[in-house]
Order: sequence, then structure tokens, then C-alpha cells
Amino acid sequence: MRQCHNADMLLAGLALVLVAVGKFDYLGWKGGPEGGYPHLLAGEVTAGQKATIKYFAVVALLFLAQVLIGGALGHYRADPGDFYGIDLA
Repeated sequence: MRQCHNADMLLAGLALVLVAVGKFDYLGWKGGPEGGYPHLLAGEVTAGQKATIKYFAVVALLFLAQVLIGGALGHYRADPGDFYGIDLA
């Protein structure tokens, strides 16, 4: 119960700091020009974005392989003589 209370106090303190910084301009956050981000052009993909797509594709494939191998290993551990209906003996 004490750990939960400590986490609650930490989150409450963080909330108070963020409210103070957001409420008073001289503490941190400054308003910027309206209209979004002019340096971003619609339709252009940067090299970093292309690399990120490749990275997430590799990560997704590795995750899928891990899930499939884990499922196969769990099934083989539970029933070593049979693999999803295929008789191994």
C-alpha cells in the first residue's frame, strides 16, 4: 500500500509542476506562430522516414517470428509426439 501512495504522490507532484509551467509563460512553454510547422511539406518523405518504415517492417517480422516460434515451442512442450495434428513419432 505504501508503494502505491508513493507513486500517487509522485504523479501529483508531476501534475503540479506541469500545471505551473503551462499556466505561467515565464516558467517555460512559449507560444509559437500560428499555422503549424512550415518546414514540413506535404507529400515529401524524408530519408529518416523511409529508414523508419524499413525498421518497423523488420521489427514486425521479428516479432511475428518470435510469436510463431514461441507457439510452436509451447505446443511441442505440451505434446511432444504431435505438432498441430502432424504425427512426429
